[in-house]
Amino acid sequence: MVLDVWTALGLASNIVQFVDFTSKLVSGSREIFNSRDGVSDRTRALQAIATDLSHLTGDLTISTSRGTTFVGEMLRGLAFECQNVAAELQKALSSLQTKDKTRWKSFLIALQEVWRRDEIARMTGRLDALQRELNTHLLKVLL
Repeated sequence: MVLDVWTALGLASNIVQFVDFTSKLVSGSREIFNSRDGVSDRTRALQAIATDLSHLTGDLTISTSRGTTFVGEMLRGLAFECQNVAAELQKALSSLQTKDKTRWKSFLIALQEVWRRDEIARMTGRLDALQRELNTHLLKVLL
């Protein structure tokens, strides 16, 4: 059986993608299994960021609740939205950790990280955009 050039190239490309996917999955599983708390470094960092932003915007909501100016309302709305997105992200990330650190559980968590990568990237993108907008409004208030 002889393959034409394009078919062979497509087959080689699929094999490379499969090997890349498998190696990322295996390295992710190993990272989770060897971690002290059953969480990958990326998930741990995102959890810390989401928690920090949630606390910071909670303080901002309290401190701006006295004013009824447009800027105060805008800051309060942005802070509330930031807290909602951070809570949504924390909920998604909490499913990406295991208390029972077996090789199989670590593999399943790594697989979930791969499957949910786009969803988590969307949430972190929304959180990043909210943070930039919040920073802009706070700078306007300070200047």
